[in-house]
Amino acid sequence: MKRTICALAAAAAMFTASAPAVTAMQSEMMMLTGAIYHELRSRGLPTEGIMDLTLSEVARLQQVLSSGDSAGEMKSQAERILMKK
Repeated sequence: MKRTICALAAAAAMFTASAPAVTAMQSEMMMLTGAIYHELRSRGLPTEGIMDLTLSEVARLQQVLSSGDSAGEMKSQAERILMKK
C-alpha cells in the first residue's frame, strides 16, 4: 500500500512539474498557427482546417508560404496540407 501511495505521489509530482512546459508549448503552437492563419488570409489562401494541423504540417505550410512559388502553386500546396491529402 505504501508503495502504491509513493508511486502515485511521484507520478503526480512529475505531472505537476511538466504542466507549465505543456502549457507553454500549446501557447507557442497557437501563436504560430495564428501567424500562419493571418498570412494565409492576407494572401487570399484557404484557412479551413488550420486548427487541426500537427506541428509538422504547420512547418510545411510555413515553408510553402516562404517558398516564393506562384500564387496558384501556393494555393494548391496549402490546400493539400490543410485537407491532409
